[in-house]
Amino acid sequence: MPDTPTPSKSPIPVSDILIITHAILSGAAVLVPIAFVDDFLISAIRQNQVKVLAKYHQVTLSADEMRLLASADSEGCWQGLLGVLKYPFKIVRQFIKVLEVKKSVETATHTYYGGILLNEVLRKGWYKRENFNKIHQAIQDTTRDVNKDLVREIFRSYLVINKENYALLAAWGKQLLEYLFSTSRVHVRGWFQRIRLIRKAVQENPETLFERQPPQLAELARQIYENLNSNLLGIPQAQRQEMLERLAVAVHADDNQAFTE
Repeated sequence: MPDTPTPSKSPIPVSDILIITHAILSGAAVLVPIAFVDDFLISAIRQNQVKVLAKYHQVTLSADEMRLLASADSEGCWQGLLGVLKYPFKIVRQFIKVLEVKKSVETATHTYYGGILLNEVLRKGWYKRENFNKIHQAIQDTTRDVNKDLVREIFRSYLVINKENYALLAAWGKQLLEYLFSTSRVHVRGWFQRIRLIRKAVQENPETLFERQPPQLAELARQIYENLNSNLLGIPQAQRQEMLERLAVAVHADDNQAFTE
């Protein structure tokens, strides 16, 4: 008698893997060991997330739309504070590491939620250029109001508590920095001159950020996806559904009001 075939697992949605991968890389960008560099690396990674999601859903966006949709306004003073502190003074090195770890997790979490919400807008066909401001505001408001605790802890467990993953991502940031310096082909000693060279290299060739991804990244993204979809008896899925329903209400708020009137 032939063996009964076991049911196969549902394929992982491509968009979810794209979003989780960009979330991981944005969190890793915080670990780049030069002050004032992580902010525009994070921006470039988030803009690429918008770009690939738009391409996946066959939606055309302008450069300004991509930049604005990738913008984040909920990270407060992290950018400036870490930029000021991220200097190699031994007396504050441990304190800086604590801040970097926290910001890395917060950055990855925020990138994830921004990606999930934008993907829903594009997937449902809600995006219209004339409604850009309303859609942008709906995504920001929903991101701000959602309970991020469970998702944040999942990212923390994989990116920070797991020392092997943390070392992997920190090494990626260091190697990326070395590559960006090497492609500039200009050797300067001044701190801010070096930063300007890196910024210019990223702006001119943003694809270089994604050419040297760690080979383990795909497996790490898969593990995080599976954890997000099985953790705590389905609570993350329930929260995600509630979040998407809240987004739908915000996107269609004016339509609903006109209908009731």
